[in-house]
Amino acid sequence: MPQSARTEAVPSATRIVWLETITPDMADDQGTLPAGDVLRLMGRAALAAASRYSNGQVMMTGVSSVRFHRSVPAGHMLELTAGIIHADAGAMNVLVDGMSQSRTDGRRTLAFSGYFQVIAASGGSGG
Repeated sequence: MPQSARTEAVPSATRIVWLETITPDMADDQGTLPAGDVLRLMGRAALAAASRYSNGQVMMTGVSSVRFHRSVPAGHMLELTAGIIHADAGAMNVLVDGMSQSRTDGRRTLAFSGYFQVIAASGGSGG
């Protein structure tokens, strides 16, 4: 699928979007966001989407198929989109995509994507 069409196809009621500006102090010696920081941001987005969906506290139980497509340079805007793609009996699968956008020319590219497994930790209603 082209770029972020995977998470854009997820119903908006089960999806969150947030922007992060990658500042020079966030960058490594190559001038890009380190992979560990990407994973941390992806995890936060997945947990936020699952918490919103379940109306309660959630816990991450797994991560799979994380792909780093492009580096995210300092100075770029990072748009994280996390959406519930499957939910069953308190367990949720969350797809997280990260789009990197140049602030000079506005060009957007898929930087990373991955799947997170989350469970409800409290008595939320689940959608």
